[in-house]
Amino acid sequence: MVALSRCLGSVAVLLAGVEGARIQRKAREHGGTKFIAGVPVLNYDAAYGGSGSLSTLEETRQEEWIVTLQPDATDAQIEALCKLAPQGCKMSGHPDKGGVAFLDMRGTERDLKSLILSNKAVIKFIEPDQAMYMIP
Repeated sequence: MVALSRCLGSVAVLLAGVEGARIQRKAREHGGTKFIAGVPVLNYDAAYGGSGSLSTLEETRQEEWIVTLQPDATDAQIEALCKLAPQGCKMSGHPDKGGVAFLDMRGTERDLKSLILSNKAVIKFIEPDQAMYMIP
């Protein structure tokens, strides 16, 4: 189970990085990237079915978010962040065991802001959870 989690987590982060770079370039062309508490939100145009606003902080609608952490993040830091998420974490990585440092949570952008401010140094970027497809 741990091996499967590591494998899927690695693939997800790789694909998110590639897709995030492409979308980030697109966002610059269309007015910029959304930032919450100074942390970039990649692929924001996919949040809320494409109806999110770059200029306001969404306080009522919830979304599934993937929070990618710095490579040196620990399992304990992830666990602490998950305890701060109002609904906990749906899934998280286990970097202490060789896995990817990430967490998957559901919440509002206000919830994300609180999570970020609790340990901003460990958070690398955020993006809405969405289906990823490999380019043929």
